[in-house]
Amino acid sequence: MEKVRRVAPDLILMDNWIPSLGGEVAVKLLKAEPDLKDIPVIYISANNDVKEIAARAGAERFMPKPFEFDDLLSMAIELVGK
Repeated sequence: MEKVRRVAPDLILMDNWIPSLGGEVAVKLLKAEPDLKDIPVIYISANNDVKEIAARAGAERFMPKPFEFDDLLSMAIELVGK
């Protein structure tokens, strides 16, 4: 959470398989922080249940792997409004 605060991203792309915590837990922790909870998260995974995992985690959107970059870019622009 300290790194997220330091970087202050407009958007987070969260992979399901990140070391130690895993993406689902990491998003839940992020969304539990009052000053970080409004940062939009796109949850990315090749898992067949990516939609359900993203919903449980609290991510705003999900993107199943493999994906087209243009689809991810469109989603990111929609979320950050730029």
